[in-house]
Amino acid sequence: MVNYLDNTIQEPVESKYFDIDYTYGNQDGWRVAFGITAYDKNSDQRPFTDKFGTLKAYTKIWGEKDENGEFKPTYFKEHKTRQCEKNDINLDGDVNQDGYLFWKPVEEALADLKRFYPVLQCIEEENTIMGDYNSAAARMLVIKFEICVDAPGAPKYCHDKADILSWLNRKFVLTLENTKTFNKDTIEDDKVGKESRLIYNVISPQIRIDYQNYIDLTELNLSDKVMSIGTDKETHDLF
Repeated sequence: MVNYLDNTIQEPVESKYFDIDYTYGNQDGWRVAFGITAYDKNSDQRPFTDKFGTLKAYTKIWGEKDENGEFKPTYFKEHKTRQCEKNDINLDGDVNQDGYLFWKPVEEALADLKRFYPVLQCIEEENTIMGDYNSAAARMLVIKFEICVDAPGAPKYCHDKADILSWLNRKFVLTLENTKTFNKDTIEDDKVGKESRLIYNVISPQIRIDYQNYIDLTELNLSDKVMSIGTDKETHDLF
């Protein structure tokens, strides 16, 4: 017995259509929020303060040229953030997706987002990413946790390092990201779906674990150009 699939009327025609100079950012609906949290009560329940450390967002930039045409050294640009509010996220499934910073969450993330949105920091300013680690020039979003360390000769402020490492046990860097998906079996105006996804990134006090986020841009026939975002664990960089 043979089971035939439905006919597909739209297929990708050229993968990696956009080159490494293509910039992807807020103009495409891409946004990221982040925070640190424990998922359950099986860890130290003390709230996150700067006595443990800081969690910040940066754009890592290299290959940029100055006014004389000379390459600048690689540098990190820190982003301004604010605490996310409930009305920043389309939690109730409003059809007006673009009225929110973050689109309707995928179903499996909705309950966790309603629970954890107060710990998320929204990036306030416009930001873009470009290229990858093989590019001569690139812009990459980096979420960085920095452990609190007292300055030499300064009064004691930070928790002891052993206490901080113990507190970090079973904690996660939570990231919320807008994504676009394409339904090749649909021809209506909503064939490009907008949704937000929540990702738990494990923090390990013993080893460095980084996460790299790949954005795959593909040209499609019928003049459709869409993007999809997926996350793969790597051992080199965070985003």
